[in-house]
Amino acid sequence: MSTETFPIWMFHFRCPLCGGSPERVLLRDYLRGWSTASPERVWQTLGMFGGALREVQTGQSRWLTKKFAQACDRVFRNLDALPFDPPLRYASELPALNDRTWQLNTDCPVCSLPAGPRSPDRYFTAWPGACKVQTGNLLYEAGLILWAVLLGLPAWAPGNMLGGLNELRLSLRKTGKAMSLFECPQCGRLTTCLYGYPDAEKNGFCRWCLDMGGGLGLGFSVEIDSTGQPVINMLQTDHAAPGRNSWDILPPEVGRRLASPK
Repeated sequence: MSTETFPIWMFHFRCPLCGGSPERVLLRDYLRGWSTASPERVWQTLGMFGGALREVQTGQSRWLTKKFAQACDRVFRNLDALPFDPPLRYASELPALNDRTWQLNTDCPVCSLPAGPRSPDRYFTAWPGACKVQTGNLLYEAGLILWAVLLGLPAWAPGNMLGGLNELRLSLRKTGKAMSLFECPQCGRLTTCLYGYPDAEKNGFCRWCLDMGGGLGLGFSVEIDSTGQPVINMLQTDHAAPGRNSWDILPPEVGRRLASPK
């Protein structure tokens, strides 16, 4: 089976910023759109990202630690140093209407869904109570966005802006590390759990790569041989394939960058 069957998709569960449920798109196409993003879109995204992260940092989740708070402070120093005019305004734009509904006050600059109500589920809750996975997704996918912007070398961003965006990107990854999250060796995603035996941290894969690589189920193909008899073959899943197929667009810090199968 061709490994091209197993690409990485964006919005596999929920939008990492607004909690919406957009149609999923190929990560490659998604990042290509960010490489030509306007300064207004980047400004709005970083402002909403900063607002969401501030709500996590000052929230009530039991996993919050001093180490994480210090890492967040570093992120905000990098955000504040970006030479945007006007300066970034931190607001998640997602106030609660009640216990089960929030109202996104603006169209989402990440997934492009319009303003309107958002509802919690197992993959997304209000930022003050966000779990490690939701927060890790926010950090990881914001880092991917910044990487795509940097690859585009936008004409509107002078050298000090590009350098600041890269420092911010690196601080997001460090903040994920401060949460004691694993880093998927295939795609670099921050996660609480890696699958794979015997050395998951070196050769394993995250839930995203697990799903994109064919899941854990068994697949079979049926062919007819020259005698007319059916031949049943088991299809092998390849959980390294999603990251390998996208090696050229993933950030350079991802430890495992394989352009072709072994």
